[in-house]
Amino acid sequence: KKIIITATGSNSILPLYHRCNFFLARFAYKRAHAVTAISSFTRNEILKKVPALSIQVINHGVDADFFARTDGSHYDVSRYKPYILGVGQLRWRKGYHFSIRAFAKVRERFPNLKYVIVGTHYKDDYYMRLQKLIDDLSLREHVYILEDVDSKEKLADVYKGAELFCLFSQNVNHDVEGFGLVFLEAAASGLPVVGSKHCGVDDAVRDQRNGILVETRSPDDFASALIKILGDAELQKQMRQESLLFARQSAWEKKIAEYKKVYQKLLTKQFLHE
Repeated sequence: KKIIITATGSNSILPLYHRCNFFLARFAYKRAHAVTAISSFTRNEILKKVPALSIQVINHGVDADFFARTDGSHYDVSRYKPYILGVGQLRWRKGYHFSIRAFAKVRERFPNLKYVIVGTHYKDDYYMRLQKLIDDLSLREHVYILEDVDSKEKLADVYKGAELFCLFSQNVNHDVEGFGLVFLEAAASGLPVVGSKHCGVDDAVRDQRNGILVETRSPDDFASALIKILGDAELQKQMRQESLLFARQSAWEKKIAEYKKVYQKLLTKQFLHE
């Protein structure tokens, strides 16, 4: 049977750094008839351990129409406005311990702004660390962690009400942001975005077009990117338009066509050999 492996991020990379699993993981990749990866970053991380492997990048898709047409009736966000938004499980890799510090600096310029985080617990110690940080920075009335956004419809409403989207993704011992689907969802909602370079988010954002990717892991630099967008209405308008365009170009219909080509190529080769 033909075997196709799709590499999606951490779980496609971490086994290559495990002493017992490395040889099995490498064998599996080499045994496959085709390997795809959802980002250039994920592909490149695999190639560090399995050089010369042929990997085709097919970025994640998004249901662009769904996020564009939400009517705001599923989740009331009025009490949080105006707010910037982050979406992702409450874990170290998402970088909330940095983005909250960055937000504290942004509030010096925009004192009425709030920061909404949509995410569920991953480990209690990290959650408690975030709560302590919020208190230490006197942000209890300005940072909100929402754990009740339990449907796609509710999430779309939260996206729609935001000023911009941001996530300060970190790479932690090969636990990485494989792509950054939330950036595509934000784009489909017409939001400018701010994220980190040197991870899968590189493929999920059009840097300097629909948002800004920050080179460093500095909260100060992240804050500067946020302030640049929030302080320029014309730039916000341009980036919102670019986000909607990028989301349409990333619709699932286009990605499905790319995957079909991979299957059709394998079937053609099999037919010719038979």
